[in-house]
Amino acid sequence: MQCKTATTELSSGIIVNRDLNKDDKQQKISAILSNIRSMKHSRHQAFFDASIELMKLGLSLPEVEKHCYEIAGSETTMINKVPSIINSLKNIKGS
Repeated sequence: MQCKTATTELSSGIIVNRDLNKDDKQQKISAILSNIRSMKHSRHQAFFDASIELMKLGLSLPEVEKHCYEIAGSETTMINKVPSIINSLKNIKGS
């Protein structure tokens, strides 16, 4: 038996899973945030990839931005990356 999931493909090719319940989505968000926070080096690409994963969960850009700032915490270098990540996501989403 094949199980269908409710997904939406953005014009950028990002596939958004709309089938997750609130608890499953929150668990996935927590796992994404925890993974990036635990990294000590080479986080820029992983940080950007995490933002795409958050979009795939169906989060809006403001929600993704909020979580990016959560990941960054008080680390200035990471905080300074958030605007460029969000701008890139806007370009991806709009393409």
